[in-house]
Amino acid sequence: MTNVFINNETGTPFSRAQLSEAFSLVSDAGDWKNPVDACVTPFCASERNVRLADLLRMIEEAVIFYTGSVPTIENDGGSYSVRAVGYYKAIGA
Repeated sequence: MTNVFINNETGTPFSRAQLSEAFSLVSDAGDWKNPVDACVTPFCASERNVRLADLLRMIEEAVIFYTGSVPTIENDGGSYSVRAVGYYKAIGA
């Protein structure tokens, strides 16, 4: 059985596998609990055969799911910066 998580704002379902893949695009490879500071390009979406808006929504949900922190996603003129305080700061460690 696949775990499915629903985006409360849009009602969009995401599987745990989708959240994991999306989080891997922006998480610190050395320690996933560190702050998130990444760049996402339209190529990341086309490479996965999804719309960029859908990928950014998945990334937002994935960061919240894994770290408990809410990311800021800003358009940097074609690419998108994704930043969040990360798990350690979100839990007060």
